[in-house]
Amino acid sequence: DGFGLAWAISQYLLEEKRCWTLFATHFHELTALDADPRHPKGSIKNMHATAVTDKAKLTMLYEIAHGACDRSFGVHVARLARFPQEVVNDAQAYADRLETIDNAGQGTEGDLHGQDPPISRASLASFAGLPDLSCMETDAAIEAAARATA
Repeated sequence: DGFGLAWAISQYLLEEKRCWTLFATHFHELTALDADPRHPKGSIKNMHATAVTDKAKLTMLYEIAHGACDRSFGVHVARLARFPQEVVNDAQAYADRLETIDNAGQGTEGDLHGQDPPISRASLASFAGLPDLSCMETDAAIEAAARATA
């Protein structure tokens, strides 16, 4: 439903408001809006932040380039945020499976059901000890999260 909401908001801003808008999203499917023939050519411009990656490292280049981004940096960001290693490993396994499905044109994310890499018990348990950050002030939540992941 998050993707549907992002698409509907984009469409509304484009068709109803017709205003300059910076729309940042992790839904790469939204980049298809620029090819939609219902929109005037040039009314949508895909841009992305540049970065260099390898399996273990993400280096942001602090440049904006034309076009859609060709990859996700979610697993790299999870590492930077010091998510538990088990969670990062599980996320990488899902990302690898999705990329295989996407590259082979074999289906959609729904095809993962029944074939999912199992989420390890260690991955789930690693979140059990985390404090409830939802009711804390921002600074206190950041400090508590840092202590929990140190």
